[in-house]
Amino acid sequence: MKKKKLLLMLMVTVGIIIAGFGAGTLYHWRMIEKKAVVQEDKEASVDMTKVPFSVFINGMDHGQSLSQKGNSDLNVLVTVNPARSRILITTISRDAYVPLAEKKGVEPGGYEALWMTGEFGTRYTRSCLEKLYDTRIPFYVQVNFKGMKAVVDTLGGVDVYSDESFTCDWGYHYKKGINHVNGKQALGFCRERHAFTDGDDQRAKNHRYMLEAIFNKVCQPSSITKYPELMGLLGENIRTNVGTEQMKALAKWQLRSGTKWQVDWSSVQGTSSRKIGGICGKEIYVQSLKKKSLTKAQQKIKELSFP
Repeated sequence: MKKKKLLLMLMVTVGIIIAGFGAGTLYHWRMIEKKAVVQEDKEASVDMTKVPFSVFINGMDHGQSLSQKGNSDLNVLVTVNPARSRILITTISRDAYVPLAEKKGVEPGGYEALWMTGEFGTRYTRSCLEKLYDTRIPFYVQVNFKGMKAVVDTLGGVDVYSDESFTCDWGYHYKKGINHVNGKQALGFCRERHAFTDGDDQRAKNHRYMLEAIFNKVCQPSSITKYPELMGLLGENIRTNVGTEQMKALAKWQLRSGTKWQVDWSSVQGTSSRKIGGICGKEIYVQSLKKKSLTKAQQKIKELSFP
């Protein structure tokens, strides 16, 4: 159950951060500022209103202190180009077999399942993804999962698309097409992989569909009144190095410009195999990334990273 709540936490965070630019006000950012743990980083002093940037959104499998380390179960890269009003969201399996970044005690040139890198914290996982995607990732947002089933329920449920009919492990059935789901049904939709031939790849695709559903709901005028309650759920569960002044500047710029964002998606896919982990030192189940899929994702990130 913990990982399922974590997943929804991540998706709602992305939805609020992106869709909230257009629908929210500075009030909502101030709520994050008051409750979130902000660790400003001089190396991340980017003018987010002018320069393209990337944010690593990391979900950890614990629900206590944000300072705790654990499995890096959810790893989403959000690349934003303010000049072109475009956002690219890149997803990848937690089991992806990725090159390890340099670190004391880590064998150079090694590989490991992405989830295992969380044992060294969000910043280290970010470094591994910088190496994988061959790009700089100045910002991160770390989230945990406390009470996140309530988020979709707070929104009054969401309408999510499914590209096939299936029944999840919890017994909920989803038809091909649009499904209206409450919080628990949303978790069931996002957690399922056994019902699909493509397993984890289809689950990652369903994560995208749920993100889209949350974006659509958050952007509706009727959702604006629910932002304070949503922020109350999110604020205490976020750690980030996005500075408070950067948040304010971006929010003010959005309110002045009224920018409508074009959101694109990318997914790195792999094939199931067993490999030796460079951190754990034993054979584990992983997703060996398909070279063509990874190259395509890298190219899309690079293309959006230029003004």
